[in-house]
Amino acid sequence: PVLSGFAGHIPGKLIEKMPGLKYTDVSYWGHFNNPERYRCHFLFATDPMYAKIQRAFIEEQTRMYGTDHLYCIDPFNEVDPPTFNCDSLSILSRGIYESLAAADKEAKWLQMSWTYKYMPGWTGERMKALFRGVPQDKLVMLDYWCENVQMWKTTEAFYGQPFVWCYLNNFGGRNRLVAPTDRIYHYIDTTYAQAGTGFKGVGATLEALDVNQFAFGMLFDKAWTIPGSLTDWRNALADQRMGRVDSTARQVYNDYCTRVLDVPRPYNYTFVESRPGMGKRDKCTPTREAQNEIWHRLMQLRSDRDAFKMDLVNVGRQCLEEHFYVLWRKFCVAYDVYDLQEMRAIGQEMKEVLRDEAALTACHSTFSLKRWIDDARRWGRTPEEKDYYERNARRILTLWNNNLSGLNDYAGRPWDGLLLSFYLPRWSMYIDQAISCREQGKDFSDDEFAKVCYQFEEKFCELQVPIEYPQKQDAVALSRQLYAKYFQ
Repeated sequence: PVLSGFAGHIPGKLIEKMPGLKYTDVSYWGHFNNPERYRCHFLFATDPMYAKIQRAFIEEQTRMYGTDHLYCIDPFNEVDPPTFNCDSLSILSRGIYESLAAADKEAKWLQMSWTYKYMPGWTGERMKALFRGVPQDKLVMLDYWCENVQMWKTTEAFYGQPFVWCYLNNFGGRNRLVAPTDRIYHYIDTTYAQAGTGFKGVGATLEALDVNQFAFGMLFDKAWTIPGSLTDWRNALADQRMGRVDSTARQVYNDYCTRVLDVPRPYNYTFVESRPGMGKRDKCTPTREAQNEIWHRLMQLRSDRDAFKMDLVNVGRQCLEEHFYVLWRKFCVAYDVYDLQEMRAIGQEMKEVLRDEAALTACHSTFSLKRWIDDARRWGRTPEEKDYYERNARRILTLWNNNLSGLNDYAGRPWDGLLLSFYLPRWSMYIDQAISCREQGKDFSDDEFAKVCYQFEEKFCELQVPIEYPQKQDAVALSRQLYAKYFQ
């Protein structure tokens, strides 16, 4: 396995105890309240203390776990480096590697490329200086988001250092239906043909599991078995999900891949899981009609396979969320023209859609909040510890932060208990307040609502809002009922 190395990040208390260290402040990240409380500092690799900490850390980690001599170190991920001077960047990376090599002579440094795409200032010359400061083949780069941005193409294959082609798939575990099997299949072929000897393998850099599973199957099938064609692979996928060879199912799953999963679009928030407001920016996915059709065709198939039922629920909940977005647009129009009767009618339907989505997601354990909460509480030995872990489990899926920053809802999930006990109350607050504003002849303020909404969100994270779970129903029967209700 890949283990951690010391990346140079140190707390302020160490600086107090050891004055004279060569360090710089790390730039702010995440818009946390009281940022100085969370801010750390970067110890320069030229300071002798850097190598001492690295050795102590590697030795203790090796004692506990052993080592395969691979260490992940991301010194500047989503923060500014202390300098963009090329010579200084080269000295920094060489110092980091030398501290690793002093602790483990076989050490190789693994680093992800995300920050060099995401953060401004990283020109080709600066990246080259940083990467080539490390001896050849001692730095392995993870080309982090290759289904969208293949950095090996714009960096001369990372300026000669070996790299791994990686598929990201999701940010924070957000669940919009995107799984570009076609790009994975063809991009890996192109990389193999053009990238040269530095291309060392493929990997997954996902931020959460159980999201758009098909693409991971393609990724590792491509690496290990090299499927003959995309059609062959998709047929095999249908056979696996159904538990038998079924020509009708094969066509449904082929269409699901080509008309829904493979269509390019961002891994952005699914609308329901983002904080409500009037000025929200989103749009229906270009595959909305195709999704509805695929859901209808899936429910005509027959299979007792758990995987098939998961697909049915997964497509169905996305269809309901897209329908919810359409209703929100209509609600906003009714608000603009002061049509209170229409606002009340649409608002009620929006609430009903969320209740129905909660019921649908309760049909499969993949979308279970209870499983997540129970797993978190098992880490605790006392009631106080169990509550501590549950508070964190709730927060990471909702607020993620401790203020009104853009990271709120970063890891939102379309899960049964969240839909019923977090998203539905939040959207109900929005709907009711918007109607109240129009009844009083006032304008709705997104900023003011966010402050009110935040109070509820904090209560949820602090265990002051009980979680309600829907009763489990039959996925096929409920899918047919909901499709007839909303789309026929």
